[in-house]
Amino acid sequence: MIKVRHELVLILFAVLAVGRVFDAAASAAQNAPSRPASRPTDLPAVPPPDITGVDPPVQEQIHDAQAALAAALAQADASRLSRAEAFGRLGQIYQAYSFGSAALGCYENASRLDPQSFRWPYYAGYLGQEDGDAGRLSATTSMP
Repeated sequence: MIKVRHELVLILFAVLAVGRVFDAAASAAQNAPSRPASRPTDLPAVPPPDITGVDPPVQEQIHDAQAALAAALAQADASRLSRAEAFGRLGQIYQAYSFGSAALGCYENASRLDPQSFRWPYYAGYLGQEDGDAGRLSATTSMP
């Protein structure tokens, strides 16, 4: 059974709330109707972790977030921001349940889709610091 680190979850939700405030202006500009459609971004696949040993409610939460991401990616008119949010939410869930590698992949994709947001590199950095391996972060999670 995987124990949830309540402090981590609280920190993630607090940073998410602050991030929404700072990202409001960027998201409004990014999703403005006068802006031409952006080019598709090549995103590396994020292999899902093996969740067979985790509790059923956790499996359900992960499956729901994976389904939400799949729906956002399948939606042809979905904005880059909505896709980044879906990747980021799944990454947060993975991180909360100690699936660090999958979480990092989600954060990298979210950062590629929403490079103006500080949240995704922050979460990736926090994950690296938590794992004692901050040097493993790729260039895609660095701020522009």
